[in-house]
Amino acid sequence: MLLPPGNPVDFCVEQARLFCDLQYRCCTAAERKADPLGLFAGPATARHAHSTAGECVEVLAEVCRSAADQLNESLVAERIQYDVDEAVDCLDDLRKAVDQCDATDYFDAAGTWLSSLLDNGQPGVLGDSCDNAIEAAVETGDECFASWECEKGSCLVQNTGGDLSAEGECTGDGTPQNPLDGTVEIEICDGLEDNQP
Repeated sequence: MLLPPGNPVDFCVEQARLFCDLQYRCCTAAERKADPLGLFAGPATARHAHSTAGECVEVLAEVCRSAADQLNESLVAERIQYDVDEAVDCLDDLRKAVDQCDATDYFDAAGTWLSSLLDNGQPGVLGDSCDNAIEAAVETGDECFASWECEKGSCLVQNTGGDLSAEGECTGDGTPQNPLDGTVEIEICDGLEDNQP
């Protein structure tokens, strides 16, 4: 990474590079295929199977450019806040986890953000180290277009009277929690353990 990621799409692409490094530097082909948590799999990678880290980055970067572009729009509309310094800190932590081939640390830091994006086209919950990089900026009761814009709860779209607008309102309480945070021991990449220095 020569320049810090200037927006959510760039941030997503840099996460994708590290996500692919984790898969190809730390896992055997059998482990990638057998991944019991399905963190490496998803419709995007099933349709465009990759066999090298470079191919992996190409596929995931395209997903970032198409799906995470909505976050860039939210940023321009000031419905989210994006902190470049926090993004760099997050990527540094992800890089350290990849260097140590520690999938648990990687997903604690990254959360389900990228794996959910690959799975259903919507970013998941950011993990511990990455939480402050992208933050919701829409208060409860205010106008929203996606749940990631809501400080609490989710974006509820109410189309009434034939109105097909995607516009909604932030409703509810609570913020989403990273389901992988400190509760799951992720043992998906230990096949190269004997080869580590």
